[in-house]
Formats: sequence, C-alpha cells, structure tokens
Amino acid sequence: MMIVAPARTNIDGIAVEVPVGSEEGLPVEGVLRVALPRSDRILCNWLVTLPQAGLLERIGFLSPTKLSQLGDVLRLGQLE
Repeated sequence: MMIVAPARTNIDGIAVEVPVGSEEGLPVEGVLRVALPRSDRILCNWLVTLPQAGLLERIGFLSPTKLSQLGDVLRLGQLE
C-alpha cells in the first residue's frame, strides 16, 4: 500500500480515498486510495508492487474504525 496526497480532482466513481496521517502514527498526512473497477478504463498507474524485503518496519497502524472503512472500500473495489 502506498500513501499518497489526496486527489486534486474529482475521483467519484473512479476511486475511494481513506484519509490517514498522524492519528495512525504516520509522519505525513495522506490517503490510501483504492481504484474502483470500471469497464472503460484501467488505472494501472496506481499499481505498486512492493517485495516483502521492502517491508522493514511498521511505521503506523489503523484503528479498528479505519480498518473497517478500508475493508469496506476494498469490498467496493472487489479487491478483498
């Protein structure tokens, strides 16, 4: 997962963003963005692959509320 700046344009129907930041122990404010499936476009520029070796340490955490919100977004995007 990659934390990115919130979208500057309307992303309704294309993606959903879950805000994250200092409350989650992160040094910057941002969003977890999940692209929603669409038959007319492929949002491959948001795909990030990270090898397990790149996961060196935990830098934050999601509260049960945010974790539930992210789960809802992943289900909406058919990614669970």
